[in-house]
Amino acid sequence: VENHEGRPTHIEGNFNHSSSLGATNGFVQASILDLYDPDRSKYIRHKNKKSSIATFSKALAELKKSNKVIKILSPSFSSPSLNNLKIDLKSKNIDWVCYDPINNESELDGLKAVIGKKVKAVYHFDKADRILSIDSDFLNMDENSISNTKGFSKKRKVVNRKTANMNRLYSVEGCLSTTGAMSDHRLRLKQSEIENFVSMLWDRFNSNKKSSNVFLESLYRDLSSSKFKGKSIIKGGFRLSEESHSLIALMNDKLGNIGKTINYIALKNSSYNPSNTSDFNNLIKEIKLKKVDCLFVLESNPVYFSKSNYNFKELLKKIPTSIHFGSHYDETGILCDWHIPKAHYLESWGDCESTDGTISITQPLISPLYNSYSTLDVLSILKDPVKNKSIKPMANAFKMIKSKYSTNYNWNKVLYNGKVKNGPSIKKSVSVKKSIKSKKRDNSNNNLELVFFLSSSTYDGSFSNNGWLQESPDSISKVTWDNVAIMSNSTAKELKIKNEELINIKYNGSEIKMPAWILPGHADNQISVQVGYGRTFNCKVAKNVGSNVYPLMNGTFSNM
Repeated sequence: VENHEGRPTHIEGNFNHSSSLGATNGFVQASILDLYDPDRSKYIRHKNKKSSIATFSKALAELKKSNKVIKILSPSFSSPSLNNLKIDLKSKNIDWVCYDPINNESELDGLKAVIGKKVKAVYHFDKADRILSIDSDFLNMDENSISNTKGFSKKRKVVNRKTANMNRLYSVEGCLSTTGAMSDHRLRLKQSEIENFVSMLWDRFNSNKKSSNVFLESLYRDLSSSKFKGKSIIKGGFRLSEESHSLIALMNDKLGNIGKTINYIALKNSSYNPSNTSDFNNLIKEIKLKKVDCLFVLESNPVYFSKSNYNFKELLKKIPTSIHFGSHYDETGILCDWHIPKAHYLESWGDCESTDGTISITQPLISPLYNSYSTLDVLSILKDPVKNKSIKPMANAFKMIKSKYSTNYNWNKVLYNGKVKNGPSIKKSVSVKKSIKSKKRDNSNNNLELVFFLSSSTYDGSFSNNGWLQESPDSISKVTWDNVAIMSNSTAKELKIKNEELINIKYNGSEIKMPAWILPGHADNQISVQVGYGRTFNCKVAKNVGSNVYPLMNGTFSNM
């Protein structure tokens, strides 16, 4: 991080870290602006009035003394220190639920079905000569995109003309993505047809009969060539079903990719706490039954991403005490009894575990600009409100991080490198142990499908108040300051819709208005929309920009 007169001004990647290799993406670059966001929450609130950390600690102490049922709701996270706190709080009968409205649960469940235990996949694109991307934007919006791009680009560089051997990328997707635009061969299919394609490809792997699908047959022959044994990758996106991810893992196993271009790391000893929709649904049921006395909403905004099958705004009224911890006094914060301002990561102490298991620390570049606290600080108060009734911002967080990483490591070296230790070797990858049969699917579905995507400007809404990102055109549609209903020219003609025409989208009792956007390369009978817009809290950038499409999701990424 570059500083001028003690103020962070520019961010670049850490060359020593496997997830960045010295590079960043747009979200990392623009996050510097979030530090100076004038809409950030500046003080503790109770019942919409200014309060103090001492008063908040006292209220928590009374709750715990009365043995009230306390629940925590947060996004997924991967932090060794937070994971330790989660275990400690569990021992004090405080349950912690992780949930993301758009998540990778189907991939994790699909891998577990064929491997037998929970694992996460690490892809080594720098070792792959043939790549199949199935509804995956691994070069832009998928997890670990920076490292993926660095690895992929290594195989695209021609150093020696005589021995030039570039990788080849196949892409199967419904909405044109950065990865699809980079591909050598691309097939456009709507979401349900992509699921069919995965089943058909798996059937081809288990049959000597030539497929009548020219694209599929050519793809299979290229991937299964002995020349590329252990040198290919099949990567699926988060919208695919659990079954499709299981089949993809089995195909990667048949191609000899496991332990070579793909590493499966067991989650048993990891600090990664993924999203769990089942736990979230159980939490909603408990709230409806008035079995929750206190809900601690940690860096999440469930009122904003409420879907049509529940209304979190109404659910909050059933909870006697609600606490919100976040960087902004947002849609959820304004409805909670308590609001605690969250410090920016450049103001905070913390740690994290990346996708491949590399552990790093975060350290402050500047003192908190406002009266804000780190996640570790706030949870330490929840753990022991009497002992920590009047802590200063970052005091407890610093103690936790230093005590954890100065015992078995050189503290000064950790501070200098920013990295504590590397992840496990690719040789330690777990292997596929089970097999499944693909289900027969109906290919005659001509229904119109609504599919949800993360935004390159707002992500899931986390960056919606960042003017730099709102101003940056989408790499494919070129749209700024708005989300649109993307469709093919054929679908637009069939529905008699003109480009930029304002249309109504109705689903399960929810309705939104947004402009239509005709995009070449988009699948027929599918409308693609981006999440992260339509914010309503008091802010200067994001308020009323675009439409909030979360109410249409109804718990799934594709509605048919």
